[in-house]
Amino acid sequence: MRSHSPSKTRIRLIAKISLKWFPETMSAKSQAKTVTREELFNQVWQTPISTLASDYGVSDVAIAKACKRLNVPRPPRGYWAQIAAGKKIPKPNLPLVVTGAPTSTVIDPSNSIFHPKPDGVRGKRMPIIRVPETLHGCHSLVSATRKCLESCKPSENRLLKSFDDGTLSLAVSRNSMHRALCLMEALIRAVEANGWQFFGQGKRGCMEVRAGEEDVSLEMVEKVERTEIPPEEGETRWWKKYEHAPMGRFTIRLTGYFQEGIRQSWSDGKIQKLESLLPEVLAGISVAAEQRRSRRLESEEQERRWAEEKRIREELAARITLERKRRTRLTEAVNGWHRAEKIRRFCEEVEKRILNESIGENDTSKWLVWARGVASKSDPFENGYLHDAILDKGLDSSLDCDQEVSR
Repeated sequence: MRSHSPSKTRIRLIAKISLKWFPETMSAKSQAKTVTREELFNQVWQTPISTLASDYGVSDVAIAKACKRLNVPRPPRGYWAQIAAGKKIPKPNLPLVVTGAPTSTVIDPSNSIFHPKPDGVRGKRMPIIRVPETLHGCHSLVSATRKCLESCKPSENRLLKSFDDGTLSLAVSRNSMHRALCLMEALIRAVEANGWQFFGQGKRGCMEVRAGEEDVSLEMVEKVERTEIPPEEGETRWWKKYEHAPMGRFTIRLTGYFQEGIRQSWSDGKIQKLESLLPEVLAGISVAAEQRRSRRLESEEQERRWAEEKRIREELAARITLERKRRTRLTEAVNGWHRAEKIRRFCEEVEKRILNESIGENDTSKWLVWARGVASKSDPFENGYLHDAILDKGLDSSLDCDQEVSR
């Protein structure tokens, strides 16, 4: 009779349960450790992943997931055999980190869940999330969504969808509605326990998590299997008919635009259920919020630079306008000074020649006073121009007044 040896999956499960319920049996190497991208990169290229996984107290799959999460390249298959044979293989460079992507991760043997710690994100470590079996005393969002789904009719794909404000963004079948609401109850409570806020559908049409100052929208949908219905004998039609069968498998996904390198969806698998992935959903929301924050800060910084450039342009344009006026007034002052000198010389000539003319002395005196007054008005030494121009603090002879500045 052949003996049945325990599978690797079963051994990992037993070890995971032991570490979870009997933490006192954990060795020093089985404690959770935070590792940066640079540290992990150096480690995987200096030590085989199987040995490195043993040092951390996790599986080699966990190390591979950590490398994928931090965008750390791993040695190809057969690399260590070639090194042992004396072959020299160049090590690649560590790729640049994408803005908003995690720069470190926590490798935790107790639950094999990685909680990324992006720069600038502070908060409690993600707890183990337990999904309730009943909806007794459930959150108001869950209660409102349940009432709405119970009263609405399924769509063509046999899914129920709530479009009311203040409800959750769910697309699930009636048979799977209870489990979906229990999952959302657990997620909402975990979000609020982490110090965030959970909002139902609003203007954007999706439920949202406000992590810090950033809003991250998400939705839950049930997978539907679509099967084409062949035409009956003798039936002629120009379109295809389908039969839809909800599969009871859910996907939680983040909606909106995110850069590459960020996980945006979590789904039921053949073995792993969405219930065990809720901590990773919370971690994904944290990473997405940090990326949103980074993009918002970059946008605000860009707007600040644009505003500063606009202020500089407007200031330069104002300086050019004032300098043009100064130079125009200078030219007018020089012309006025020449004009005043000509008027005065003309008055002197009038005084010489008027003796030979038959014009009254009083009339001549009045005219001379008037003419010299006109000269004084044009003379920059007498009309106050020179005093004001010398005391002007904004004089700039090096300024190019011919340039055109767009405001």
